[in-house]
Amino acid sequence: MQQTGADALTKLLLAYKTSTIFGVPGGQTLSFYDSIADHAPQIRHVLARDEKAGGLMAVGFSRVSFHPGLCDATVGPGAANLLPAVAEAYTGSVSMIAITSNVTTESMGKGASQELDHFALFRPFIKMSLRPKNVDDIPRTVNHAFKVATSGRPGPVHLDLPQDILESKSQNSLPLQAESEYATYPSYRPRPQVTSTARARDLIIAASRPIILAGGGTILSQAWDEVKTLAETIGAPVVTTLTGKGIIDENHPLSLGCVGRQGYRPSANKALTEADLILALGTKLGQVATNDWTLIGDQTKIIHVDIDPIETRKVYKEELAIVADIRSTLRDLIESLSTNSAKAGSPWLEKVRTLKEEWTKGFKRLSAEPLSPAMVYDAIVEALPPKSVLVTSGSFAGAFSGCYYTVRLSGPRFIAARGAGGTETALPLAVGAAVGVQDESKVMAVSGEGGFGYHVAELETARRIGLALPVVVLNNRSLGWMKILQREKYGSNYVSSSYMDDLNYAKISESFGCKATRVERASELREAMDHAVKSDDVYVVEVMIDPDECSSTHLKSDPLAKI
Repeated sequence: MQQTGADALTKLLLAYKTSTIFGVPGGQTLSFYDSIADHAPQIRHVLARDEKAGGLMAVGFSRVSFHPGLCDATVGPGAANLLPAVAEAYTGSVSMIAITSNVTTESMGKGASQELDHFALFRPFIKMSLRPKNVDDIPRTVNHAFKVATSGRPGPVHLDLPQDILESKSQNSLPLQAESEYATYPSYRPRPQVTSTARARDLIIAASRPIILAGGGTILSQAWDEVKTLAETIGAPVVTTLTGKGIIDENHPLSLGCVGRQGYRPSANKALTEADLILALGTKLGQVATNDWTLIGDQTKIIHVDIDPIETRKVYKEELAIVADIRSTLRDLIESLSTNSAKAGSPWLEKVRTLKEEWTKGFKRLSAEPLSPAMVYDAIVEALPPKSVLVTSGSFAGAFSGCYYTVRLSGPRFIAARGAGGTETALPLAVGAAVGVQDESKVMAVSGEGGFGYHVAELETARRIGLALPVVVLNNRSLGWMKILQREKYGSNYVSSSYMDDLNYAKISESFGCKATRVERASELREAMDHAVKSDDVYVVEVMIDPDECSSTHLKSDPLAKI
């Protein structure tokens, strides 16, 4: 039976169990949209208010579902506007297939309306760009896109589809079967060499102060059970990067929270500094996680496990580098240890217990301040059930969330835009996550008012597709990070770091048909959060926080530094 390229594409996406595509249409993509409509409700398209937001929705969807996030944009300016989201996926190791339509193959290079060189545009931020040669080449191209997006280090693949290839009909019977092993990620799990496992075991047994530093790769590998088991087996505290947050229940006695220079807990930094062996799992050991590479001493031994060999021995001299899947590596390592190696009553475990107690006391002091960020998160944790996903951005809201929010159930329970670190990402990421959750988890977005303003129109998207989404806007009336830096480094010479004081984001949200409230007093916090979480609609809580609060960042005025 003859079928168009658009039909072949849609049927292949269905074969890969694709349920949702996020994006914005253009004239060149309408045949694809027509095919999606013909195959509803098995597959649907979510119209975003701009292409970047659609791409970020695909990122959020992917991070909770472990299925490649699908997004689309039309030729030229649409494709260019999608690029920041693709960059977030690339730097954050998120599996994505970014579909762009293009001008017809015959008109390429002739100055066609809106034409841009898509391959050149996407090249720095993707694993691969693919374009079928004709309609019969679509199955091969789509299958390869899923294979590349889900294997090795996950990342975005660009799939470029000229208008004539989407609209033309094949004269042949096309093979429209998926390679099912590439429908989710990680699609394959290379194991470590036996000698590497043995060497890691010996280093762990010899260590007196081991610590596990879990990065985002541990979440991507779905290794939360193994991290917990290994920590308990060897008596090692667990600290995480912002993207690794969620790998362990943070109420667990061995969990010390996030490390680094923003979103960190001082107790976690202190433990990392004092460890004699670091098991660095799925982390780049980058600038933020190591506080400008100051937290790990030259004498500290490092075992680094990562799926990508490029990340090992890039920054530090490492005692052992293992290039393999993290979950598979930890399973082999746990088996090799065979018996519990934790040193009960050791000074190290006692130090860990003390550090955790000190953090808890410090948090209680902070959350007693009227409308401090710590108090806001205290109310959020009380309102949200443990089976929730908190989504935030790369702004102060992200730092506050990493420091003050407590994950109480392991898994992909915390999403922060730490790939490219965009301040504007929380709302679209949360929309995608709310569509993608597999287990009825409650999704909440937490954003600063600066970032919220970028994509406030996505409130309409969330309402249109029927989401029950609580959104918290932390309003400090400024670009908080810029304002604090200008105060600390430039003598309070404030330039372009503050907004108008009379903007009311609760009222703005209501204009989109959302339920909303503004909180200005501490006594209003808990009731507002409770209403937002229990609502069946999009519910925005604007909280007027202290504009001078700086959370646990890299600043010397860190209010938690005394711990």
